[in-house]
Amino acid sequence: MKGYEAMTNYGRSYTPPVFHTEKASTAQIKVMQVVFDTLQDSGIDFAVVQRDGKRKDELVIKGYGDFDLNEKSEILAEVVEMYMDDKTIYISME
Repeated sequence: MKGYEAMTNYGRSYTPPVFHTEKASTAQIKVMQVVFDTLQDSGIDFAVVQRDGKRKDELVIKGYGDFDLNEKSEILAEVVEMYMDDKTIYISME
């Protein structure tokens, strides 16, 4: 199929999805876990942005699969931009 052969700058045929669960309820996260398990079982790389359970002002970006440094930088830059107006936010990447 033409058009689907184009690769991203990082050698992928798709941009890995980034799921933002930092404002989701416990029930919503349980539903999303089914999606995350399916993606992992399918070998699809993705990332999840979530609140750290210990600190209300900390976000954790967790990657599932292989991400190169450029992809990690893009995800981090996007999250930083989203939270730029917050007084203090700590972001870690796993």
